[in-house]
Amino acid sequence: MPELFPERGAYMVELAVALAIGGKDVADLRGTGYMGEWGDRYTMRNMFGDKITPLGFHNFDYKGGQIMIPNQAWDLDLEGPPVLGKEVVDELYARGQKIIARLVDYIVDFAEEFQKIDLTQALKSTDKKTFG
Repeated sequence: MPELFPERGAYMVELAVALAIGGKDVADLRGTGYMGEWGDRYTMRNMFGDKITPLGFHNFDYKGGQIMIPNQAWDLDLEGPPVLGKEVVDELYARGQKIIARLVDYIVDFAEEFQKIDLTQALKSTDKKTFG
């Protein structure tokens, strides 16, 4: 669903779904410093120096390659205000509803297709060897 979320990172998708499920009031729009803010980019410190840059909590970039380095996420995340404000909550709520609707449609479509399968044939071994 890249057309719904051109922003880089899963945090906007998570926020949109949280708003769609929990309601628009779950967004913290105080504008004060707090950990785990949402917006264009997280405020993160370069805990591994200038050449290994953070992309997300466990994802880092080194010379154009993405690597995973397990760490304490709250040690990486810095306090900062949200980048997005009240003006985008309605739009994110609508995008979250679209995600949920697409997911439900996908699961129903898969379940209907899976019901058509004869599992006794699909799982039948094609190995002609006999053992013993």
